[in-house]
Amino acid sequence: MKNRHALAAASVAMAALVAAAPAAGAQDSHADLGAELRELVRMPGGPAGAVVVVQRPDGRTVYTAGVRDTKTKAPVRARDHMRIASAAKAFSAAVALSLVQEGRLSLDDTIAQRLPWLPAAWGRVTLRQALNHTSGLPDFSHSPAFRDALVKDLHGTPAPRTLLRYAANERLAFPPGSRYRYSNTDNFIAALMAEAVTGRDYTRLLATQVTRPLRLRDTSLPRGARMPSPYLHGYQPDPPRAPEDVSTLISGAWSWASGGIVSTPADLTAFIRGYAGARLFDRATQRKQMTFRPGRSEPKGPGRNSAGLGIFRYRTQCGTVYGHTGNTPGYTQFMAATKDGRRSVTVSINAQITDKSTGEQGKAFRRLRRIEGQAVCEALASKRDAALSASIQKALDAAKAPGAIVGVWQPGKPAYVGTFGVRDTATDRPMRRDLHMRIGSVTKTFTVTALLQLVDQGKVSLDDPISTYVDGVIEGDRITLRQLATMRSGLVNYTMTEPFDQALTENPYRSWTPQELLSFSIGGPLEFPPGEGFTYSNTNTILLGLVIEKVSGQSIADFIAQHISAPLGMKRTSFPAGTEFPRPHASGYTRPAPSSPVTDATAWNPTWTWSAGQMVSTLADMRAWAPRLVTGRGLLSPATAQARAASVAGPADPIVYGLGLFKAGGWIGHNGSLPGFQTLVLHRPETKATIVVFINTDVEHDGSAPSTLVGQAITETISPGHVYTLPAAPTTDQDD
Repeated sequence: MKNRHALAAASVAMAALVAAAPAAGAQDSHADLGAELRELVRMPGGPAGAVVVVQRPDGRTVYTAGVRDTKTKAPVRARDHMRIASAAKAFSAAVALSLVQEGRLSLDDTIAQRLPWLPAAWGRVTLRQALNHTSGLPDFSHSPAFRDALVKDLHGTPAPRTLLRYAANERLAFPPGSRYRYSNTDNFIAALMAEAVTGRDYTRLLATQVTRPLRLRDTSLPRGARMPSPYLHGYQPDPPRAPEDVSTLISGAWSWASGGIVSTPADLTAFIRGYAGARLFDRATQRKQMTFRPGRSEPKGPGRNSAGLGIFRYRTQCGTVYGHTGNTPGYTQFMAATKDGRRSVTVSINAQITDKSTGEQGKAFRRLRRIEGQAVCEALASKRDAALSASIQKALDAAKAPGAIVGVWQPGKPAYVGTFGVRDTATDRPMRRDLHMRIGSVTKTFTVTALLQLVDQGKVSLDDPISTYVDGVIEGDRITLRQLATMRSGLVNYTMTEPFDQALTENPYRSWTPQELLSFSIGGPLEFPPGEGFTYSNTNTILLGLVIEKVSGQSIADFIAQHISAPLGMKRTSFPAGTEFPRPHASGYTRPAPSSPVTDATAWNPTWTWSAGQMVSTLADMRAWAPRLVTGRGLLSPATAQARAASVAGPADPIVYGLGLFKAGGWIGHNGSLPGFQTLVLHRPETKATIVVFINTDVEHDGSAPSTLVGQAITETISPGHVYTLPAAPTTDQDD
């Protein structure tokens, strides 16, 4: 590697790298961390390997991706050794704070008292100021002389006092206690004070004060550059060459108490639980430790960072945790836990990626921060959220679904948003909450709402016969718009006819007109006399689409956009004219026939569903839509809204279908399915709870639609007395 020495000089400043953090998006209650890690290691600027350990009171989950050694291709494991970089600062703080509790050190002890051989100008700096980086001490690792010495002897083992001499002639950067500035010198001071009051070297103190009490069997402070086996090899980009193995590039002595420790993800988990949980010192000492001021770890941790004594507070969207980060050539670390130590997260990768990284590595850093935040959310998840994640995952596993996006909103409880699996099986990219999805028959809820708006405008009546608006419908003078909207017309579902099925199977990319679709069924025969039975039929909703266009003088897409989507602020809901699919979107997977392999149906033409199933939307928009669909607020007159509610007021056994919506298990809404996609949108007016589910497959499992399995799993968890379930037949549009 032609630039090994330049790399060392530039990056061994123990990760004193500061930059503005990227804007954080909304954090999911659940994310598929396995899929997220796989995406990270596949990124051009990503690491070769990654491991996340999430600890909760009910157990530990380990996620891994990639390899620990690019030559052997050995997989990453939680017991692999690695350099923990500046996370080592928490260890030196742990030693010092344990001695504070014992009364052998005081947070107000000064350098002049404990380390009188250091420059007199540093003398008034206290242990407290060193631990919270308000000392003003110059950072020895920023000294040109230090960097020259490092480059000359990467495997050297300089003594801590030797390293401090590189900054001995520098003045304090500011009066102690007046400002925050991250400095590697600070943790040298803490460790040296501990040595001074005990008469023991820092390595022994680590053992007696930290590693033995916490039973950290794989944590050490090596003086040299060798790594204990097995270890996670650390890599650094060296374009245009392959990344260079820098695992043993630099001796640990060059960073000592501020970054020289070697540990494992498993040991880091045990350490941060004990450290943040005050198992190494008493609660009184912890209260002093957790006095925070503005300041951030380096690299920056997830959420809003604040600095305490050897610990950082990370306030994330899912809650608050306490810990430390670190980065050094070949490695980046994050560890954090709750104040009681019962929940924790460690995230480790074998590449140095920081908030100063640019280009592809900058993208990888943003992904890494997202993963850290997601891991915190998983660790802090409530019993309800943990139960939801487990039950949803079980249902998706049973359905063999590639991925899903799930939202659950209950008044008085935090929103639950979970992303599961992948959006694209070819690239294995993880699902995201902001993806567009085809919503299938949920389109019917928009079509019938549009019809009811025309009723409110006095332009149509639900008791009008369809023959008033569309010619050629068998018994058209007897079939009313109400019967079409409630699936009681008796008209055959065109998607169930053999000629249509054959035409769609032969060419799923074909574009269809509404008239072509109706030609398969409106000529008869009827399945039953109008109003005397129930058959779910796409034919009904196609006819209503034509009524809306004829009466309003607008295309149905424009009418819905103007009168429904726009008033509700649903800017990402659309009615594409053809195969258009707004980005970003998931890929959808179907099985065209029982004996066929699963196929990517993303680009199939949805015009064969038109006003019965052609729309596209997102999780946020469907969340807004679900309660308005049920209540009609802001869309329908009170009388019309009441009539719609009355249409599903009867007993649901297992389902009652009303005016473009159904009730099942006490939940009101609709499901939808197209080849490759399923949607479920539900609202329970009694509790004002809302459920939205997107799944990127329509392949049934033992006769049940994936959306039904997931909906049942969710409602069994949040409303066991009102469980959503649905027969398989009405859930797949091709079978309706």
